[in-house]
Amino acid sequence: MPEPRRAFTALVGVHLRELRSQLAPLLIFTVLLPLALAAALNAMPTLVPPYAPGNQPSTLDLAATTSERGAFILAAALMATLLGIAWGVLPQQLAQMRNQHQFDFFAGFPVGRVTYLLALLVAYAIVALPGVLLVPTLTALALKATVSANPAFLIVVPLCFLALTTTGGALGLARLSTATTVALSAALYLLGVGVLGLPATGSLGGAAHTLAFLSPATLATDLLNATLPHHGGTSALVLDGVGLGLYTAGAAYLVQRLLPWRVSALQPQTGG
Repeated sequence: MPEPRRAFTALVGVHLRELRSQLAPLLIFTVLLPLALAAALNAMPTLVPPYAPGNQPSTLDLAATTSERGAFILAAALMATLLGIAWGVLPQQLAQMRNQHQFDFFAGFPVGRVTYLLALLVAYAIVALPGVLLVPTLTALALKATVSANPAFLIVVPLCFLALTTTGGALGLARLSTATTVALSAALYLLGVGVLGLPATGSLGGAAHTLAFLSPATLATDLLNATLPHHGGTSALVLDGVGLGLYTAGAAYLVQRLLPWRVSALQPQTGG
């Protein structure tokens, strides 16, 4: 195995071993809280989908078909899982690594910062996989709902994960003394405006309403809902995909710029 590829595999392994110390937060953010959210939503007599036709308030009451209600709750729980790892766990780890100057150690590997970031992303994707599979399955079983998704679901979920992790990573690397608190607060805000549909209720106004619809969580939820038999939905899939792509590209650029990466002048830098 070539040295850069071996180094990449080693980096993924190092990150996975580091994440073992985060098992409790991972379990809470990616499994328990999303399942609790699903249970709370199921107990509500009416639900407000974030995207009703024409962005007008609409409801899914208990008389709605099980598949429609189940699809809305399933999408909300899955988005909570993605937000939990992208905005709950990742920023905290990156902020801690930055403060402890751990990136100086990783800069000694025969890889560049881009390859390092890809290894980090792969490690988090592996860690997120159990929650991504478990939460929708348990939610569907608990609701006794048969929810079918079109093949685009397999593309949309990784796209949502990529957009949320890059934006969360940029916040974690920002030189803020309260980066973790800001990230958790932002996760709750994004959960409300993007997943639970506060924009559709009309409870937000002015600039807050516009920002809510433009948040990455809102675009990701809209895109995810469109792959499920959800009441309402949207026809602007291309715009949502482009929007998430722009978020991903912009945040990835910021992450690369913010990542403290000291490489010796005598050490060749490869892989970005």
